[in-house]
Amino acid sequence: MLALSVIMKSDIARRKVQMRRLTRKLKSLADFLWGEEANRLHQEKLSKADLLQKEILSSADRNTGLLIHRLEELIRVAQNLNQELVSEDLIFKLWQETGRYKDPKSISRFDSRVYSQNGEDGIIGEIFRRIGTSDRFFVEIGIENGQQNNTRLLLEQGWRGVWFEGNEASVASASETFAQFIEAGSLKIVQAMVTTDNVNELFEQAGVPRTFDFLSLDIDHNTSHVWRALTFRSRVGCLEYNAALPPSVAAEASPDPAIFWTQTNWYGASLKALEMIGRDKGLKLVGCDINGVNAFFVSDEFADHFPASGAAEDHYEPMRLHRIAPGRGHPPSTVARTWI
Repeated sequence: MLALSVIMKSDIARRKVQMRRLTRKLKSLADFLWGEEANRLHQEKLSKADLLQKEILSSADRNTGLLIHRLEELIRVAQNLNQELVSEDLIFKLWQETGRYKDPKSISRFDSRVYSQNGEDGIIGEIFRRIGTSDRFFVEIGIENGQQNNTRLLLEQGWRGVWFEGNEASVASASETFAQFIEAGSLKIVQAMVTTDNVNELFEQAGVPRTFDFLSLDIDHNTSHVWRALTFRSRVGCLEYNAALPPSVAAEASPDPAIFWTQTNWYGASLKALEMIGRDKGLKLVGCDINGVNAFFVSDEFADHFPASGAAEDHYEPMRLHRIAPGRGHPPSTVARTWI
């Protein structure tokens, strides 16, 4: 019995050393890769590891068999988390250093978030750094309360433009938050549900120039249909695409201004469908954000500043919403839908 006790105590000591090493490695790796975001992205697993560690370190007098079991559980948690962090690190190193992302004309690697959700702020800034601006006028359709969108940074950098939003409460909130810009005449907020039937009339009434610098369009279900119907022209466009659809397939959700997003993957249009609409407008597809949410288009006259190919297959990014919050993503629709 004495020999068995010595062996078990030795095993416990060895596993505690292993646990401490893994814990230090995890914290160091998390700080290096993500900083505070690691605690948010992996909060549940980190919390579980911390609780297990505290329990183990304060349980010297408990049953040694149970203690070994808990140590093994902690080691499994730590190893899994370590593997996830290392995998993400490798993915992003490959993303930055190989293939199309290494192309100096690529825009995806310039993602940076100030007010945008998916790094659009950085990409938009890089596009205009390359091609320059003309009138520094923007239009964004679908801004919610304006605090997180694709043109707030432009507005606050001295641009002027128009925001369209259908929700009355969101418009009221945005009007209060950005009152100084409205009073200065640099921002107009229009409450309206933008459709294929009214988009051009709304632009005309809001004083949008026939040609202007930047358009951001994200109205979920009807994005592609409204863009196709729009006769006003932007030099640069940022359009939401549906990354659930294969990049080689031209498909769009059937148009219906009365339909709102159902939180499923039945919405919008494939990247190929947007590529084709853009081509008809004299706009070339030049890249997507790394999260697989938005596609960027630039007037053909500036094509030389960007990758040679304008094909969806060469710019497609799969949906990576887990970069923002773990477990996020659009589940399949629970009812039959129509793609056209």
